[in-house]
Amino acid sequence: MLLVGRHALSARPPRRPGREREAVRLGREYLEEHAQENVTLRALAGHARPNVFHLCRVFHGSVGLTPQAYQRQVRVRRAKSMLRQGVPIARGATLAGFSDQAHLTRQFKRVVGLTPGRYVSNARS
Repeated sequence: MLLVGRHALSARPPRRPGREREAVRLGREYLEEHAQENVTLRALAGHARPNVFHLCRVFHGSVGLTPQAYQRQVRVRRAKSMLRQGVPIARGATLAGFSDQAHLTRQFKRVVGLTPGRYVSNARS
């Protein structure tokens, strides 16, 4: 027992309450501002302050989505807005941060339930 007590690491003090909300807010802002980039969890955690694993847990607990899924939602929301304004699908895909039209189509259908082309034709009707 004496050996363990002498050489064991002491427990970290508990985190101040409320820091998680701030980290999630900073993370969401960063993802909104950098939606067209491929934001890594390491970059996001560096911006929002906690370590990667803690950020993922508190982000998902607060927002209901992982940071990656949240960024996908932001991109799809931007693409929808551009499509409603008449921006061509391929151009909207690039401007929203997708690698190409096929990437937009896969993610758009996953989130919205329609392809971008069908979404545009339904919006015009």
